[in-house]
Formats: sequence, C-alpha cells, structure tokens
Amino acid sequence: MEACMRDIPDCDWLQTWTALAKSFAFCYNPALQPRALIVFGCISKSIADQDIKQLLRILVKALESFNDIVLLEALVMCLTRLQPLLRPESPIHRALFWVAVSVLQLDEIALYASGLALLEQNLHTLDSQGTFEEKTLAQVMMSTREPLEWHFKQLDHAVGLSFKSNFHFALVGHLLKGLRHPTPTTVSRTTRIVSMLLGIIAKPHKRDKFEVTPESVAYLAALVSVSEEVRSRCHVKHSIARMIPESGSGENFAVDSHLNVMPHPPATNVSHAMSVMSASPSQRSEGSNGQSNQQPQQEASGVGTPTNRRQKSWDLLDQTAIALARQKKHHTQQQAQHQDRSARVSVSNENNVLLDPDVLTDFSTQALVLTVLATLVKYSTDENETRILYQYLAEASVVFPKVFPVIHSLLGAKINSVLSACHDHVILNAVQAIIQNMISSEDTTQQQLHYLQSCGFGGLWRFAGPFTKCNCTAESAELFVNCLEAMVETCLPIEEEEVELAQYPSMLSVSSNMNLSSSMSSLTLGSPTEKEPILDVGGCSDGSASSLGRSPFTKQRNFKCMGKATSGAEGAK
Repeated sequence: MEACMRDIPDCDWLQTWTALAKSFAFCYNPALQPRALIVFGCISKSIADQDIKQLLRILVKALESFNDIVLLEALVMCLTRLQPLLRPESPIHRALFWVAVSVLQLDEIALYASGLALLEQNLHTLDSQGTFEEKTLAQVMMSTREPLEWHFKQLDHAVGLSFKSNFHFALVGHLLKGLRHPTPTTVSRTTRIVSMLLGIIAKPHKRDKFEVTPESVAYLAALVSVSEEVRSRCHVKHSIARMIPESGSGENFAVDSHLNVMPHPPATNVSHAMSVMSASPSQRSEGSNGQSNQQPQQEASGVGTPTNRRQKSWDLLDQTAIALARQKKHHTQQQAQHQDRSARVSVSNENNVLLDPDVLTDFSTQALVLTVLATLVKYSTDENETRILYQYLAEASVVFPKVFPVIHSLLGAKINSVLSACHDHVILNAVQAIIQNMISSEDTTQQQLHYLQSCGFGGLWRFAGPFTKCNCTAESAELFVNCLEAMVETCLPIEEEEVELAQYPSMLSVSSNMNLSSSMSSLTLGSPTEKEPILDVGGCSDGSASSLGRSPFTKQRNFKCMGKATSGAEGAK
C-alpha cells in the first residue's frame, strides 16, 4: 500500500485504514475486535499515550470475565507492536514491564507466549533508549511500581515470588517456566531474554556480563544447562567428570569401582538411603550401629555375598568415602578462606566460578541459586541438561554444605529415579557425591522448604514447573485487574482529550460461533532485534483458542474488586 501511495498525490489510504482498524479495535465485537487489534498494532505508524491507556482499559475489561483468551492475546500482541512507537519519555514504557510480568503470572500457555514477547520488546525498547546506562534494572522497575506496592505485593504473594526480597531471582522464577513451554519458539525466546538481561544488569557497572556477581548469578544459573558459552565462562571448580577413571570398563566403574551399588537397586534400598540423607546425625549413628550389629548375623547365614555387600554399602554408604568427603569439604573451606578475591583479573580465567562462596556470601542468595538449579533438575527431561546440572549441584554440596539441606526435598524423588534407572556414569558419580556430602553434613536445621517461604520464594520451584490448569489463574486474574485498574487511573499520564471507553456491546450477535482459523488471531511475534519480523500464519497454539464462541461481555463491574482497587488507589495517592 505504501508503494502505491508514493505515486498517488494526496493519498491517505493508510491513514484511513488505520482509523478504521482503531475504531474496530476500541469497540467490543467478539468476531472482529481481536483481528482489528492485531491489524491496528501492525499498520500504525504512531501512537499516543491515551491510545495505550484505552487498550489497557480494554485489557481490564477482558480480564474481569477471563473467558476470551484470544481477545487477551490480541491485546497483549497489540501492545507489543505499539510500544516502540511511543514517545521515549512516556512513563508507560516502564509500566508495561509490570503488565508483561503479570501476564506471565496467569499461567496460561497462549498468554505466556504473548506476555514473553511483550517483555522482550519492553526490555529492548528501554535498553535502546539508554534507560539502563546509569541506573540498574532493579532500581528502575522497583521505583516504577512503588506507588502500587500494595497491589504488587499481593501478586507476588499469590505466585510465591517476591520482587521486593530479591528482584533478580523473582524475575528468573517467572522466566524458568518458559523453558517448559511446549512451543520451541517460546523456549528459545526465554533463553534470549535471560541472555539479554545479563547484558542489561552489567551495563551500569561497566563489567563483563559473564562475571559472577550476586546480581548476575540468577541469570547465569538459569542459562548454565542450555548455554555452552555460560558453562565455558562460569565453570565448576571441582569437576565430577574428572573423577571418572579412564581405564577399565564402564560397567566395572558403575558397580564396583566408585558407586558400590547395584545397577538397579531395589526401591526399598533407595528409600532407606534417602531417609538416611534427611535424618539427623544422632539418627544416622543409631542406624549405623543397628546395621553393624546385624552384619555378623547376615554373614553367618550366608547372606554376605558380593552382591549383597554392595546392597549394604548402598544402605550405609562407604564410611571411608564419607570421611574423605568431610576432609575434602574442610580443605575446600580452608582454601576459600585464604583465596584472594583480587586475583580475579579476568572473568574468563579459572577464578570465575559460578558457585563461589567469596562472591555469594549471603545465605539467601546461596539458597536461591541452589533452588534454581534443583528446580531445573526437577523438571528437566533432557539427559544432557541433567548431567550438567548434577555436576553443579555436586559442587554446591561441597561449597555450600550448610545451605544444601534447603533443597533436600526437591532432589529426593529425582535422585531416586536416577539411582533406579539411570546408566549415565557422570550423573551417577555426581549423585553419589551429593549423597555423601549430604550425609556427612552435620547441619540439618534447614532441611525443609520453610526457609524459601520465609524469604518470599515458596513458589519458585512450583511456578517454574509445567503449565497446569488450576484455580490460581482466576485469583491471579482478579489481582491483576485490581492492580492494572489502579495503574491506569492513578499512575499513568492523564490527557484532556481522553474519551470514556464505550460500555455497550456491538449490534452483532455475541454468541456467534465463527471459526477464526485465519491469520489475525494467531500471529507469532518475532524478536524485536530482527530486522524483518516474521509472522507465522496458522492455527492457534491450543485447540480452544481458534473458536470465538464467547459469552456476552459483562458490563457489571466486580464491586468487591473495585472497592479494593479504590482503597489501594487512595492509599497510593
């Protein structure tokens, strides 16, 4: 159209088309509104703040009923397209970051993908405007939400991720879920966003983005299993793989040389071993005495065969290995105490270790790093990723022995599965090191997940799991409505020319069951860094999203929600 317009004097086709698309986008119509929103976002050449506010008001209306996922997805995609057209000084840029995060919290597959695209576009736009050159990401975003902290605190509590306690781990907790998304493009976008965040948080400090710091370690831990570059720059100090002997067959190593366990231990033995790991030191000693008293009777009755001896060594583990583990931890701690931090001249040398106790000195940071690694292991289905993560966890059990019990319950079931069915030597060797270090640890005061709840991250491992249909979506949507309504009415700029959003439905039937199988309801947004965004035209990601048979758009407001939002807005004022 633009090519044709160049040869026609005073041609305003595009302006007319944009005006028509805008009128349909702002008017409720279950058959046309989602399409019009996408068209409006794609063909607009400029946008005003009041137009974005109108779109956010429509988003509030759609969230109140939460029965039209396609309309919600179209709204988020429209905001994604329009944000780069906003004036650079508009406060809406920073507000859209929290809109995108709140969309991720809805735990809906289609909305998560569109919310992730909005987050990527938001970070790219703010970064290109130089927002993070002097101020950190956490400073910029936390100051934006400060007037609405009462609303955002409720959202954080509902999902179990506290931005106020630790901004970076809360953001990573929202992004880890993207690694479990069924669409490969969303998984790759998640990795791309985490990598972008590494560069953003390094800018104000003028340092290499791979340097391990308390701010960057959350993103590095999230990438370590999927990025070869991160592993090469943030390695493990005590590589478990180096402990595997080069000579001898793999079977001899797995059974006799190192692990001293059966290739397929019975479930009872595995359960007993895991109970030993989580027992107190006094319980462990009592169990050891009981086992040693029974040993002569077993040998006298002919039970002490080599196979059964391997079973017994699994139940109790090799005491010599445990003693060596204690000595190794003590030696490692002494080395860490005498290590000079100033020796880290370059982040590419041996001193840039992901799990460095000299860098991660705070107990909560250490616990959150281990929880991220344990969560990745818990939900990973790729053997290569699992192998890498267990090696880092094995090192964590050495360098953070007092913190490691926090994630015992997260690892228990996965370790049982590994010991029952896994034949990978590296994984088995790492798991053996983890078990020995956990047993040799004398500190059992942090064996439950209570600590994570106390620091505001009780939902970190739970939210990062696969997408599930649950009732928490309705609660999150209600809280999101309250927060977004207060944001639009109190925190965003007010224009004199703003018009009230139409409160009446379209004359068209709202109960039509038209099948929108064409392009506009299922566009896929490309990366904002691509020169030519590619739009994938096809069916919706889930089968239900292609049908627009919707219930009537409710005009009645939720008075309960309005009461909360009004009180929250007055408190913010």
